[in-house]
Amino acid sequence: MERVRQIVDAVKTMLDRQSEMPKAIVCLQGCWPELLIELERALLDLHFAVCRTGRESSQKNQEAIIFDSKSIELNEDAFNIFQPYTDATDKVHAVAVGSFKLHDDSGDASLLRIVTTHLPDIPYGPALKEFCNCIMEQLEDVARIPTFLLASLSFSDQVIEAWMRHKFRMEDVKFAEIPYPTNIHQATLLPKRTDGIASLSPKATWEVRALKADEVLPELQKHADLLRYRCLGLEMPSPSPEGRQS
Repeated sequence: MERVRQIVDAVKTMLDRQSEMPKAIVCLQGCWPELLIELERALLDLHFAVCRTGRESSQKNQEAIIFDSKSIELNEDAFNIFQPYTDATDKVHAVAVGSFKLHDDSGDASLLRIVTTHLPDIPYGPALKEFCNCIMEQLEDVARIPTFLLASLSFSDQVIEAWMRHKFRMEDVKFAEIPYPTNIHQATLLPKRTDGIASLSPKATWEVRALKADEVLPELQKHADLLRYRCLGLEMPSPSPEGRQS
């Protein structure tokens, strides 16, 4: 329960900074039931709602889309769950798609669609192809509805983007440049990042930009730096001569 508490506290802190760094949607992957139950309780006062992929409360490895219910409206019957991964070690990995209406101060509403998933990281498995097939089959109108991917992809942005562009002719896909790692490669201990943010729609009025670490969560940058430099044979860079004190 300690890990649950730490994650819930971090998410609450992230979403409670609306005046200085507003966030309307957050996606989580690989969630377990106890975490989602506590998140739903903790976010009620902040007016954030949670959509999850688990059809049963006990299901593990769920994906979740958290959204600001005061400024965003989930379209009726517009949270869809697809399970394209046939080669997953467990059969609960899913692709979640949420369609929303964003209301502005004038009362007008614009459409927005969010896709999240956790790609199974089985070497040479078919998951990436199955995911792209799912996107192509289920989201044919990405030119009409701005569609964004926020996911744990188990592959680098370069691999995913190249695959989407060249294998599936998704020529409008564009990943945001995220300037910090989010994980450590277990074999080499080198830092890596397999979490991605991308636009799947033609370039329009929406901009895909990654937040800086401290914009996501206060003091997150120092943890990102620790992740970046704790690999074998790599040390923190020495301070520049200008920054040294005599």
